[in-house]
Amino acid sequence: MELKKLMASVIVHDGETIEKALKRFQKVASSN
Repeated sequence: MELKKLMASVIVHDGETIEKALKRFQKVASSN
């Protein structure tokens, strides 16, 4: 897995809930 991609997926965007960010992170993590 690419660390940069992983780090980018962990960052919570403005107006985004932590739950949403976590779901996106899990999606990215499972696709690698």
